[in-house]
Parts: sequence; C-alpha cells; structure tokens
Amino acid sequence: MESKGTPTLSDIESMVAERERETLRLRIRDAVKSLDKRQAERAVSFLEERAELRRLEHGGSFVAVLWDDEWIPIDRAVEKFCKNAALPED
Repeated sequence: MESKGTPTLSDIESMVAERERETLRLRIRDAVKSLDKRQAERAVSFLEERAELRRLEHGGSFVAVLWDDEWIPIDRAVEKFCKNAALPED
C-alpha cells in the first residue's frame, strides 16, 4: 500500500479483509473465554478453521461456523464442541 495519495481499491479491499480477520479472531476468543485454558485453545483452533464472519444487510455482523454441512451460530458451535470434547474417544 502506498503511504501517500489516495488508496487504491485493492488497498481498501486489503484493509477491509484484515479488519474482518481481526474481528473474527476477537469474536472467536470472546466466545471461548468461559472455557478453561486448554479447552479454549483447542476450541479456538477448531473454530478458526470453520468460522466465517457474516455481514448483515443493514449493518453489523455475526460469526457462523460450519458444523456437519450446516452453518450454526458460534455460541452453538462452542457448546457442541464442549459436548463432543467431553465424550470418550474409541
């Protein structure tokens, strides 16, 4: 990005994409803050691979997580992750 002059469309798109990535990271961390440290770290790794920031038509956004071919809100994804993590592995 050039330091002087008007930013290009590419510059603006890059800034918006970086802002959205940071917003997504913060919302994921906020969603797992009630978990213990180890479980939160595992949940963050899991969610970062499957989460998307979705924009609402009239402003605002929310995080959706792909779970078994279905997009669900992040709070439900954290709840399901915790339930599955508590199950014994075969």
